[in-house]
Amino acid sequence: NLVLAANQNGLLDVDQALDTARSESVEHMHTAVQVRTRLGSIQGQEEDIRGRLSQLEQQKSDLKLRLSKAEHEQTEHLNRAEDIDASLQRVRQESQQLQERALELHAEYRQSSTQLEAFYENLNKQESKLSSLQEIAEHYEGYDEGVKAVLGKRESPDEVTLFTGLIGLVSEIIEVDSAHEAALEAVLGEKLQYVVFEHEKVAYEAIEYLKSQKAGRSGFVPTHLQASKKVPDLRGHAGVVSAAADLVRVDAQYKELIHNLLSGIWIVEDIAAGRALLEQDLGFHRLVTLEGDVLDRDGLLIGGRLESAGLLERQRQIRDLAVEVEQLRETYSHFEKSNNAIEQIISEVEGQVSELKREQHHLDLQKI
Repeated sequence: NLVLAANQNGLLDVDQALDTARSESVEHMHTAVQVRTRLGSIQGQEEDIRGRLSQLEQQKSDLKLRLSKAEHEQTEHLNRAEDIDASLQRVRQESQQLQERALELHAEYRQSSTQLEAFYENLNKQESKLSSLQEIAEHYEGYDEGVKAVLGKRESPDEVTLFTGLIGLVSEIIEVDSAHEAALEAVLGEKLQYVVFEHEKVAYEAIEYLKSQKAGRSGFVPTHLQASKKVPDLRGHAGVVSAAADLVRVDAQYKELIHNLLSGIWIVEDIAAGRALLEQDLGFHRLVTLEGDVLDRDGLLIGGRLESAGLLERQRQIRDLAVEVEQLRETYSHFEKSNNAIEQIISEVEGQVSELKREQHHLDLQKI
């Protein structure tokens, strides 16, 4: 019985051990199930992580591309900004230079305009003076009434055929330097108002006209005036300046007339030189000093001072003024063209400045 009891007790222990083992086995199985479930969950999570990681890698790659593109764009922007800055610097410099040039041109234009205005006033003054002298000459002011009557009638549009063949006055066909005007004016005297003619017939007609009209007197001289007898040559004598005829400029067709009109007349430096020559009785006709004093070999003396301009001086003034006015007109035209050219350049420069300002504004907007 003791043995049986012992075996029964042992069997109970074994049953208990089996129950315990079964319980532990169930627990282990439950734990294994939990582990497998957990493992499956972990594996799912791992797949999710791998998917996420792949997405992140793709995002990383995209970000790298975007970063590279952004860096390239930034480099291009910086380069473009540098180009814009360089262009702005160039535009500002060019604009500054052109503005300074425009200021210089404006100053030059103002000065040129002032000079042009003064030149124009001088031109008008000389033209007015020339016009007055020409008008005086046209009306033969200062000439004898008979001269005015004959030449005025000849030039009348209603009397174009009257006195055909009258050439003009002695004073109109000769030219004398200013230094010798007083001498020639004095020695020729009233002969300066002689009317030059080609044919005697017209001279007689003019004289009859003056008588019939009671219009005064006038002298007439033919183009073929005969010379007087041969006169001595005073060249080389002390105080002698020249033969009077040699100091006169005249067209070839009237040279013989003037030479014969002044035959035997010599220009001397002064009265003392003339008196010395008179004492030598050299056979000349007349002496005249540079100041216009006349010494005749027969004892006639004419001297003093002329207060008004003579006929020769007036003719010279007209000739000189005509040349001067023509030169002034040419010079004025040149100045006017130059002034207009400056004005045109100013307009072009200011246009360039405006264009540069527009370019600068465009560059400033690009920089923003």
